Amino acid sequence: MQKDLRKFCNNQLLVSPSILAADFANLADNIVEVAQAGADMLHLDVMDGHFVPNISFGVPVIKAIRSKSDLLFDTHLMITHPLQYIEAFVKAGADHITFHLECDDDPIAVINKIREMECTVGISVKPATPFKKIKDLIPGFPLNRSECIPFAFRVYATYEVSNRLVDLKLHNLIDQLNPTLRSIETFNGKQRK
Repeated sequence: MQKDLRKFCNNQLLVSPSILAADFANLADNIVEVAQAGADMLHLDVMDGHFVPNISFGVPVIKAIRSKSDLLFDTHLMITHPLQYIEAFVKAGADHITFHLECDDDPIAVINKIREMECTVGISVKPATPFKKIKDLIPGFPLNRSECIPFAFRVYATYEVSNRLVDLKLHNLIDQLNPTLRSIETFNGKQRK
């Protein structure tokens, strides 16, 4: 049974360390350490080498670490075709699945499949994504009003002035068009200036 992101309050600060920062030779021990240190969830960056140039890990690693942790698995799919892999990731232990709006699959089909698998949904956008593409999706998002956190937009920033302005515009757009959405920022390890 999946852990539910909705158990957290909408304005609660959450700690979600990425396993990409772990020592893969001691992955199980590192996961126990971050749980004991108070992590709320574990962030799993899945990269396919097509959507992004890097390759990280996939279903077998998630399945292997699921038995090592009761933390919520915040699974970020940086893959070209998330639709064909959602079921496998959920069966392996993913609890919350974030996919990229820029993927090759229809966003609504991906959202519906994730929900069909009883997971919460996140949508990630790159700073260069045109606002029109984002703006057109937000108002018509197929919300289930019983969800206190229907889904999250994840914004990747580099903290250059222009990208920071993009982040602020996106947050304002989300607040204006659909205030029930949760917005999450991830800063790729760079510090706020």
